[in-house]
Amino acid sequence: MVEYDAEIIRKFAAQLYRQASVIEWLCLILFIVLGFVAAAFVSSALHSDQARITAFLSILVLSSLLGYGIGHRLAFQYRFQAQMALVQVQIEKNTREAVGSERRWSGGATQGTSPEAR
Repeated sequence: MVEYDAEIIRKFAAQLYRQASVIEWLCLILFIVLGFVAAAFVSSALHSDQARITAFLSILVLSSLLGYGIGHRLAFQYRFQAQMALVQVQIEKNTREAVGSERRWSGGATQGTSPEAR
């Protein structure tokens, strides 16, 4: 029979947090690269140096912000999932402590009696 091990869930949650950080950075870098390519393409079609610089920088900044926003939203899902796993560990811990203290309080005779009958 497989035994409950809270440490496995904690490791899983830590892994989810690491994945969230990686996703944030990957999205940001990917969108910066895509923005750079798009900015180079658009600015090459413009004739004025001022317009080229403005378009290049604007597209690069907007793509970076978009990448950060998407990465942050995706990472939030991973962090939320990690928190849900940690909540399950805490619920199990609290339940185990509550049952243990109830058994100590009643002298271990909790089986078959309802709380109202005590």
